[in-house]
Amino acid sequence: MTFYLKKISNKLTNYDSHNLCQSEVKQLLNMDIPYFYVYVSDINVKDTDNIWKLKKSSLSDTIEKLERFDLDTMDEQLDLVEFSIKTPNALYSTELQESYKIFQNSNLNHIIPRLKA
Repeated sequence: MTFYLKKISNKLTNYDSHNLCQSEVKQLLNMDIPYFYVYVSDINVKDTDNIWKLKKSSLSDTIEKLERFDLDTMDEQLDLVEFSIKTPNALYSTELQESYKIFQNSNLNHIIPRLKA
């Protein structure tokens, strides 16, 4: 989990996140949906009023990532896809629902005697 949080944090360092956050808050306070855009080969992130500079364009960043792509990265991506597909099925599985009912009933059995006392 720490690995993924670190990756997200690293992605945010490419942005002037303080100014972007201020713009997002301003847009929300105006009852707008926060909106930013950038052209794929450009480094300028824009909202309705302002421009922020990225360290590099989305296109160059993507090309660099593709050049570093290896089997470990592919395995990691496959694991993430598999996890995202299996999670909803697991949440609604009969086995999990039965286990939850047993857990819920066992907790109620411990709580009810305390309430009567």
